[in-house]
Amino acid sequence: MSSPATSFQRRFQAATGYFELGILDEAVRELEELPLEEKKRTEVLALRLVLSSALKDWDEAAAWGEAVIKAVPEEASLWLQYAYAVRRANSIEAAEQVLLQAMALHPNEATIRYNLACYACVSGRIPEAKLRLQEAFAREKELRSLARKDEDLRSLWDFVEAGN
Repeated sequence: MSSPATSFQRRFQAATGYFELGILDEAVRELEELPLEEKKRTEVLALRLVLSSALKDWDEAAAWGEAVIKAVPEEASLWLQYAYAVRRANSIEAAEQVLLQAMALHPNEATIRYNLACYACVSGRIPEAKLRLQEAFAREKELRSLARKDEDLRSLWDFVEAGN
């Protein structure tokens, strides 16, 4: 008979493997088989967020995202995934509010500022978008190459190319 820890590890590894192979329904099934208390573990919440996003179930992804950032607010990447789900489930404005909270916790995270620039640009707030991009590029120069192809920033491609 396997111990509870071994059972959790086996199911979680199976779910992760299925996810990596793109067999998403099986990954969800493995997670659903976990006992209730193990479903609340942060690694499970995070996997549910990415799984729901991969399935384009944005309402579900946003709900998992909210749960996981409450559990581990120190993980900036989870805030970004949560905001992406909120954008798809609700609105850019709602996603901006998520990222503004994230920026308060992670002031040096360039990708948060980059995404806020995208949201500002799509919303027509071009001066704010330029400022956010400059702040992001100052923290992570590699984001400039991403910005050159990002459809959300299309109206700023010349600005990005000019090296601003």
